[in-house]
Amino acid sequence: MTLVAVAILFALYAFIAAGANLSRALVGRGGGHAVYRTGLAVLDAAAGVVALAWPGITVLTLVV
Repeated sequence: MTLVAVAILFALYAFIAAGANLSRALVGRGGGHAVYRTGLAVLDAAAGVVALAWPGITVLTLVV
């Protein structure tokens, strides 16, 4: 149960990072960096979804 909590905390971190990157992309000035930050936000959100969908694999990856 504790390891599932670690996976949930990682997913929460990934969603917060996605929001931060997306807000920086929308507020920032500079075309290239906005595209990079938006792509990073999408990857962070995908990592959060994967962490919630498969917590066992997430914990295994975090431990190794």
